[in-house]
Amino acid sequence: MFAKDFRKVARDSLRNKWWLAIFTGFVATLLGGANTGGSVNFNHSQSIDPELVDAELVGDPNIFDIFKFSYDVLMSPEIMAMWLPLFTMIAIYSLVLFFISGAVNVGYSRFNLYLVDGVQVAFGDLFSEFPQFWRAFVMNFLRGLYVFLWALLFVIPGIIASYAYAMTPYLLAERPDLTASQSIAASKEMMKGHKGELFYLHLTFIGWILLSVFLTWGIGLFLVVPYMNAAEAAFYRHVSGKSQQVVSNDGAPSEPQSRPPMFEEPVPVERTKDRSSSLDMDNL
Repeated sequence: MFAKDFRKVARDSLRNKWWLAIFTGFVATLLGGANTGGSVNFNHSQSIDPELVDAELVGDPNIFDIFKFSYDVLMSPEIMAMWLPLFTMIAIYSLVLFFISGAVNVGYSRFNLYLVDGVQVAFGDLFSEFPQFWRAFVMNFLRGLYVFLWALLFVIPGIIASYAYAMTPYLLAERPDLTASQSIAASKEMMKGHKGELFYLHLTFIGWILLSVFLTWGIGLFLVVPYMNAAEAAFYRHVSGKSQQVVSNDGAPSEPQSRPPMFEEPVPVERTKDRSSSLDMDNL
């Protein structure tokens, strides 16, 4: 299968479910559990290197007075009192995300797997992993830690590591018998020879992301996020050897299959046609 095939599976799966997928993807993004296709890093510094300052500005003593005045104003007690509630809310929000983003990520992965499998989906699937909160938290923490440590060598090893561990939340959603460490190891094994394919799949969404950001002020991302995550779920089905037919021969979505009750341990593997093609976790 190629990137266009995964995108087609995603489009067919999202047919008549776009509004539910958009709302679920929006909430998942707010809670740190969705893949938005990129990240932004901010580097702050309060020091000024005189060698990098324009010679004309250095020759103007007033420019440093302006910097000092601006700093004094921003750091004044009155301004700090105005910004303190905002900083406090941001800190609380970041702390909440740190703890719940793993469970949301696994729940959103389960939502998208149900979507591409033709299983009836519900918004509540996003929170279906909260009964296994600790397992999802450890997975998210370890995966982030490993990617960070690889990134210390250079940027490229960090990117490669992020793709090696990309299937971890899907494995955790489908295999309640796996620990966080085992799911990471299984993803690494599963992605051998497939990291480039997933990278290219993500690359095909770059145009949509740029158009959404620059032409629609980010509004278009409401469509791109569920589209991209559904395509990634279809990719997981392919590399795990458990691809399923989610559309009928005439191109119409198949009838929704029955789904496991909320907050029970689902074993989607039993819905597949061939269990022999699944990854043998005992050999990891």
